[in-house]
Amino acid sequence: YNTTTLRRQIFRDGVLIIDSIMVNPYNGNNDLLLGAIYNWISPDFEGNMDDVSIWDKVLTQQEIQQYMSCPPTANDAGLVVYYNFEEGSGSTALDLSGNGNNGTANGNPIQTATGYNETSNNSAMEFDGVDDYIQLSSSVRVGTTPITVMFRAKTDSYSVTAGMDIISQACDNDNNDCDGDFRLQFSTGQCELEGLSFKSPAHFATYPFNIGDNAWHNY
Repeated sequence: YNTTTLRRQIFRDGVLIIDSIMVNPYNGNNDLLLGAIYNWISPDFEGNMDDVSIWDKVLTQQEIQQYMSCPPTANDAGLVVYYNFEEGSGSTALDLSGNGNNGTANGNPIQTATGYNETSNNSAMEFDGVDDYIQLSSSVRVGTTPITVMFRAKTDSYSVTAGMDIISQACDNDNNDCDGDFRLQFSTGQCELEGLSFKSPAHFATYPFNIGDNAWHNY
């Protein structure tokens, strides 16, 4: 997401699938969450997530494809957060970026031995779709600087019609839509990037694909 141009893009497995311009910017005030949205009625994420990285710059397609194959290191410019979920147990997702932006696990997300198939990364975080989520440090915000969020995800079934929140930052603390929510969702048969703005005629950017294929994909 480019804060200057308001351009937002989504890549899936290194291929650009969504490219649109926001009318108004994201301005979430609450903490960034993995697997849920703050105090919301939508279902939480049900599935596995791995290799979450957040950057304070817009990565190019070439850089995205590079990090799909080679995980980032603490020396990489612009890296704000990197979780590989290899802790084994506990309620803390350790930030490997060197910035100390550890995440706090809520509910009971569990680390499994079925992570993305890499030699150095064999675990993933499994979310139950009920009350599991990871709360990021309050210093990580969407809208103040350009941002790129990368992660791997796998889902094996999904039947409800409402959006399933993967990563979000709400702009208020109730369960009402407000101007500026940031939400990336898996909905029935599609991926949705939402930036709620009642001044905009279309706040969803969507792309159809098979969500419940029980395979890992890079976003």
